[in-house]
Amino acid sequence: MTVGRGAGSVRLTATRLGYRFAMVEHHDMTCESENGTEALFVCSVERCGRRVVFGKRQTTFTVIDQGDFHARHSGSIGGLVVSARLAS
Repeated sequence: MTVGRGAGSVRLTATRLGYRFAMVEHHDMTCESENGTEALFVCSVERCGRRVVFGKRQTTFTVIDQGDFHARHSGSIGGLVVSARLAS
């Protein structure tokens, strides 16, 4: 199920948590800036504000702004896919 349109849309995904299903928001992240070694990803949902820096050569992941902690975030650029899952 998708709520809203365009860059600010939110997808709700059914996820199995224990013995029940829960709806989890899914936010798309876009690459706002990159150089040869790092890429800055920003959540496209305006009310969220999550920003992360992903190291390309050395695998590093730095959260600048946490945003909506309970939403599932994912994004990609040219063969590099960034996705986060809630630990169960």
